[in-house]
Amino acid sequence: MGFRAVLFDLGGTLARYRLRPHEIVMEVLRSHGIEVDPGSVREAVRDADEAYAPLSAKIRRRHKVEFRYAALPREFWVEYNRYLLRTLGVEPRPELIDDIIDAFYDTRYVEVYPDAFPVLEALRGLGLRLAIVTNASSFAHKVLRDTGLRKYFDAVAVSSDVGYEKPHPEIFRRALRELGVEPGEAAHVGDSYEADVEGARNAGVVPVLLDRDGTYGEVDCIKISTLYELSGVLGLPPLGGPTRTG
Repeated sequence: MGFRAVLFDLGGTLARYRLRPHEIVMEVLRSHGIEVDPGSVREAVRDADEAYAPLSAKIRRRHKVEFRYAALPREFWVEYNRYLLRTLGVEPRPELIDDIIDAFYDTRYVEVYPDAFPVLEALRGLGLRLAIVTNASSFAHKVLRDTGLRKYFDAVAVSSDVGYEKPHPEIFRRALRELGVEPGEAAHVGDSYEADVEGARNAGVVPVLLDRDGTYGEVDCIKISTLYELSGVLGLPPLGGPTRTG
């Protein structure tokens, strides 16, 4: 099969938060001169997630927002973080709440996987068309821009813009139309079996599961552990780095 295009998921595939949620909260607290036990922050985040899950669901229903990655109103996060800080015994000052909210939309906390730039550069050099297909809020556009990833892609399909989330085929079709390629001429690379593998199949695109951490066992699709392995599974020249398939 000759491929003309490769689609990529973003989070967990090309980039990730370099810190976990409770670590980001801790970093903000430290910037305000507040030291809190890491275990306590981890538990407080878990508690806040559980406490505010019903309100999150209610807001989504009210605004007919069914998407997991649609951005919730800032007011929601103000209340969430006020609860979080009180759980920690920290005064929920408005400036502290604002800084915590803003930190999760700060691309300083995002890092690109080491294999992403070399592989994208090589794929572009081979003349392949590239697209992002991601379940995300508009923050994805900022991540792409600020990390330098955006320049590699001919199309970007973000669920909050498109109105569909993976595994729905329409978000893939949107990217394919922008690329000007047929489904059978494209492969999609992502780290979620449900969203990426099943979604790609729904759209007639060849799925490639990226299992960086060995989370998945045997699967009924192509599986790789690094982006460099795309050369072997897609029948392309070496893309640099190790090429052993998982």
